[in-house]
Amino acid sequence: MEAGALKRIGAIANVLCYLSASHLLAQTHHESKPPETPHLQFVTEYVRELAEVQEIRDDFDRQMDPTKNPDALSVSSYSFTRMILELKSQTRILSAMHLSKPYDVLIPSVAGLYKQKIALFERLLETDRTMLEGPKSGVDYSKLAAELPELRAKIDDVDHTLFDATPLVFMSLVNPRPDSQDHVSHLVITCAERTQLIVQMNASFGDKLNQKNQPYGVSSATVLRDALLTKGYKCSDEPWD
Repeated sequence: MEAGALKRIGAIANVLCYLSASHLLAQTHHESKPPETPHLQFVTEYVRELAEVQEIRDDFDRQMDPTKNPDALSVSSYSFTRMILELKSQTRILSAMHLSKPYDVLIPSVAGLYKQKIALFERLLETDRTMLEGPKSGVDYSKLAAELPELRAKIDDVDHTLFDATPLVFMSLVNPRPDSQDHVSHLVITCAERTQLIVQMNASFGDKLNQKNQPYGVSSATVLRDALLTKGYKCSDEPWD
């Protein structure tokens, strides 16, 4: 996963084009933009959001284990509600942030993907409640049951899109100013800030960052961590050659 994921850093232009198109389709009018959010603040928040969503997923998986909880099916509504509330909170936080070009489409596009997930989880919650209420006339339960895997597949597709956008999140930390060799070689963050960001990811995800077959949220954090560790960028407080 790591090698393939890091290759996406080199395809950043394609990701930017996709996000630009997505944002333009969703934008209905021009609004004045707030002052630019420090890029480190945005990336730190993005990592926190990945971790919060993963925690809800992990808790859901634990509670849905019938060997540990005989009433496992009754916890799904609770988990779906937690996810909806968390995504709504994250969307509100992102709405107060703004990045300048060429990253100006990144935050609105991520927030738009969160809104897609909210709608899908709300449909899951509605379906789940209908099935848990018991038989009612006029309800096609077989149709509802068939819809569940489709909704989960759509959620996975949104998560995949967020994963594909993660290299652009990392690139927002790269200083576009070239060095004496005309190379883009530095980050906009200090060595201490880079270390703190890596510590945050390690603390939030632990051993999951080194496991195979990672869920998309963990894979996104792995891409960010490995890019900070292996791409060879110097920090803002290191010498400019």
